[in-house]
Amino acid sequence: MTIGVAIIIAAILFLIDRNHVWPQVWRMTKRVGRTAGKMLLVLIVASLGTYVIFYTWGEVKDAREKRESEAAQKAEEARANRAIANRWAQLGAIQKDVCGDKQIAVFNSSAIGGFPETGEVACTTEKSKSGSYTEALPLSTTGCAVLQSAIPAFTCKLAPAPLPVAPRATASSAGRLRFTASSAIDLTSTQFGSLKTGEVKPNDIVTLLENTGFGSIRVRTASGKVGWISDAFFEVIN
Repeated sequence: MTIGVAIIIAAILFLIDRNHVWPQVWRMTKRVGRTAGKMLLVLIVASLGTYVIFYTWGEVKDAREKRESEAAQKAEEARANRAIANRWAQLGAIQKDVCGDKQIAVFNSSAIGGFPETGEVACTTEKSKSGSYTEALPLSTTGCAVLQSAIPAFTCKLAPAPLPVAPRATASSAGRLRFTASSAIDLTSTQFGSLKTGEVKPNDIVTLLENTGFGSIRVRTASGKVGWISDAFFEVIN
């Protein structure tokens, strides 16, 4: 094939030379070259223009999407901040009904920078230098009812229930007890004292004078000695 192309080229050159048309061929070649150069330049400019247009459009599109995303994020943050402010305002609106002249505070909450979803509410009178509450006073029953009616997720700090006080046995209700220990045990002058006032021996019968209900009893022996001792060593006989 290469030989064939070479023969064709040689024939064309022979004809050009034989007919003495080299000037015309040269002029035609230059015109074709100029036209091809112009077409190539136009193609290059068109390609660059197309690239610039698409690149600029992509940049504009990305910038618009970024602005829209930032605007949506800011709007969401603004809505969340308004919701948090409204919740704190709701809590502040019931402060007087819940705590009277004291401040209302939420303890044991896991929220940081927002409104706690859960927590224990108490009343407080002061803050530390760091701004945190330094004391937690219990709510009244009425204040707790107001709080849980407004924000049911919160719990109330209430005053601890008083310890039950066992009724004391009197002389009129005293009974007789039998000492069941295998060795003598001392009676003491007070419930938790160590001053000996007498002793109780195995199988002694004593009279119950006072029962605290918490393991200590005050008894009187047959010889008239009175003192305190543990009720674990006795059994009731009447």
